Amino acid sequence: MIEKNAKKTLAASVVIFIIGLLWAVTNWQNVPPEVSEYTPDEETEQGVSTEGVTPVTDTGTTNKGGLPVGDELGASFTPRCGAPLLLVGQEAIVKSIEGKNHAEKASIKAEKIANFDLCGTYENTKYGTTVEIKSVKNTGEALEVYARAWKGTQQLGFGTDGSVETERFLFFNPPILVVDPAGTIVRRWTDEKGLPQERRLTEDPVSAIRESLAHTVKVSGKTGTNITVGSIGHTVATLYPDAGTGGPSGDGTVLMSGQTSSWATIIAAVGNTANNDAATRGVIAFLSTTTLDVWDTVGRGIFSFDNPTGTITAATFSLVDAGQNDESSNTPNINIYEATPATNFNFAGTDFDSIGSTAWSTAVTYAAWTGAAYHDFAVNATGITAIATDDPVIIGVRNATYDVGASSPTWGSNKTTNLIAVMADTAGTTTDPKLVITYTPSGRERKHLIE
Repeated sequence: MIEKNAKKTLAASVVIFIIGLLWAVTNWQNVPPEVSEYTPDEETEQGVSTEGVTPVTDTGTTNKGGLPVGDELGASFTPRCGAPLLLVGQEAIVKSIEGKNHAEKASIKAEKIANFDLCGTYENTKYGTTVEIKSVKNTGEALEVYARAWKGTQQLGFGTDGSVETERFLFFNPPILVVDPAGTIVRRWTDEKGLPQERRLTEDPVSAIRESLAHTVKVSGKTGTNITVGSIGHTVATLYPDAGTGGPSGDGTVLMSGQTSSWATIIAAVGNTANNDAATRGVIAFLSTTTLDVWDTVGRGIFSFDNPTGTITAATFSLVDAGQNDESSNTPNINIYEATPATNFNFAGTDFDSIGSTAWSTAVTYAAWTGAAYHDFAVNATGITAIATDDPVIIGVRNATYDVGASSPTWGSNKTTNLIAVMADTAGTTTDPKLVITYTPSGRERKHLIE
C-alpha cells in the first residue's frame, strides 16, 4: 500500500513538473529580465559591448512600419551598446553645445549620449515600467534606442496594433539634464508676479535618457495585445520643443493683458502679449481687476515640435506641472486644441486667438495638476487627423471650462488663477514638454531607414 501511494505521489510530481515546464517555455519572453544596476563609476573597455545581449530577429514577413524584411532595415540588427559608462576627459555636453544652432545641438547630444553604455534592464518606479535597452546609436539627427518594456509583469506591445516586441525609439533633441537641488547648472527667471525663480540641474545623460524612455514606453506601449515574438519596430519617436526664440520649434504663452473688459470680450480678443523664454509659465491664466466682473488678463499656451518622421497614427502630449494658484476658487482645468500661429516659434501676442475650441484630449483637472510630474494628454481621433502629416506639429493649451466654454469664472478683486507648467527653457531636462508619436515612416525618416 505504501509503495502504491509513493508511485502515485511521484506520478503527480512529474505531471506538475511538466506543466510548469510547459508554462515557462510558453511565457518566458513575457517576463521582465532581471534588473541590472547602473553603477556610474564602473568603466568598461573602449568599444562596442554586446555582452549579455542577444540579437533580435523579426520572424514576420515585414518589420513593423511596413518595411520588408531583408530590404531597408533587414531581418535583424546587431546590438550597439555604446562605449564606456564614463569617458575619461570627455567634454561636458552642456559646454559642447554652447552657441550651436538647433540641428547642431541635437546632433552633438545624440552623438555624445551614444558613447555611454545604456544597455541593460532597469525599473522606473515613477512611471511603473521596466525597460530592457538592447541597442543605442546616433543616427545623425536623433538618438536611436532599441528596447522592450513591461508594466508590472505584463509585456508592452508597440506599433499601431501593439504587436511589436522590440521597438526602435528615436529621441530628437534628447534630454541630458536632471533636476538636482545641489546641481551646479542653474536656470534663473522671473515669474508672472515679477518674483525671481531658480532651478538647479546636473548633467546626467544616462539617467535623463532612461527616465525619458521609461515615460515614453508608458504612454506609447499597449497591454493586452498579441505581441509577435522577435518582431522589431521603428514607429515611435519622442519630440521636444527648442528653448529660446531661435526655432525651428518652440513654446510660449500668449495673452490678452492689461484690459478692463468683460469675460466675453477678453476671451474673444486678438491678444497683445507673449512670453517665449521663461523656464516655467502659467499656460492657463486669469487675472481680475478691482472692478466687479471686469478682467485684466487671460493666458494660453502654444507648443510646436519639429517632426522629421512620417505620418502620425497616435500621439501623447505631456507637460510637467510647476505650480497652481486659485485665489477665487475656480479650480480651472486644462486641455489641448489646434493652434495656427503666424510662425512656428517665437510666438506673438496676436497668436492668442489662433487656438481653437475643439478638444483634442480629455481635460486634466485642477486637483490633478500637482506632483511635479508629467500630465499626459492622449491625442484623440480629431487631433490625430489634424496633425497626421504636420511638420511641425503645433498644439495649443486652453482652459476648457471658462475660456473655451465662454463661462465667466467667479470674480474676486485683483485675484490670480493659473496652472503653471515647465517650459522648454528649462532646457534639455527630463521635465521639458514632450510629444510622443507613433508613426508610419515617410520622407526623411524612410530615407534614413533605407540608408
